Amino acid sequence: MSMTCKTNPHLRLAVHTGCLRISGESIYTGFNNPEINTILSKSCGDCFGFTPEEVKDMLDYYGVGELFGTVREWYDGYRFGNAEIYNPWSVINFIKDSCDEGVVRPCPYWANTSGNDLLQTLIVDSVSGNGSRVELETLLAGGTVRHSVCEQLNYASMRMDSTALWTTLLYTGYLRTAEFPNRLSNLNELELQLPNHEVAETLKFQLDQWYQKVIPTWNRSGLVKAMAEGDAGEVRIQLNFLLKRTISYHDRAENFYHGFIAGLLASIDGWRCESNRESGDGRPDIILHTSDAPDCAIAIEIKPAGSRDELEAKARLALEQALKRDYIAEFRSDYRMVRVYGIACFNKECLVLAGE
Repeated sequence: MSMTCKTNPHLRLAVHTGCLRISGESIYTGFNNPEINTILSKSCGDCFGFTPEEVKDMLDYYGVGELFGTVREWYDGYRFGNAEIYNPWSVINFIKDSCDEGVVRPCPYWANTSGNDLLQTLIVDSVSGNGSRVELETLLAGGTVRHSVCEQLNYASMRMDSTALWTTLLYTGYLRTAEFPNRLSNLNELELQLPNHEVAETLKFQLDQWYQKVIPTWNRSGLVKAMAEGDAGEVRIQLNFLLKRTISYHDRAENFYHGFIAGLLASIDGWRCESNRESGDGRPDIILHTSDAPDCAIAIEIKPAGSRDELEAKARLALEQALKRDYIAEFRSDYRMVRVYGIACFNKECLVLAGE
């Protein structure tokens, strides 16, 4: 840094871009006294992306001006100082696809454009302790959370700073400020929210990656033992325990719960988990069976419920479907014990019924 930016006689001006401050800045010799413009700085706010006027001009120039509303919902919402800013990478790619391929369906172009290991670590540390789970759910539901952010945060102090998660989410573009901070209070306490649809989709993906890391570390022996023994009550306790401790996307679709339970049962020593394979007169959601010795085979059918009151009826419907279509037929002659389960899920709660 010093050789390039300070003692270099051939350089007039240097601009460093990044999410966090350079930790080496100090009052001593070497690289020091850089001019810092953060996401909260009022100066240069319109230099970090496209302004609404620039986006309108670009869309009109390429003949897709009617898509401005879609672009605003998906790629607007950032605030740098007092400037309203659109994500330039996503806007360019959206217009390119619209012109080249006639595609007008918006996509999260921003996902996976950078490494997210640091953010993953902060999320795991924070959510594993259950401290930020509810707040992340609030954001994904379209709400706001109030937190202090630290403009002086850098990599060296990140693991020791209680504001690290929220500051990093703000500075890396996952959050926007709903108001400008009161610097006189010296608290920098802000209302934070997701800026647009693209970020919501990207954050869901990032949290799903975290969720996939959490599942294998959880001791699943109790769940599998209960399933093999036909203990529907214990299966329900085990599933509800983890449902309540993982991120909820407010997604009540069957494929969400299907993936949740399949993820729990995958890669368990001595067992094989198969999803949507043909068996009997249909395709059970999940088949779980012992891989070496023919001890036990389990068929699972899953249904989403529209309310807590519907859980029992939906679980019974799932169980009756599994029994009627004889999902366990091919295993009956080869395994000592076969089990069939109907599971209904609503939000972070499930109900389990078992049949033999």
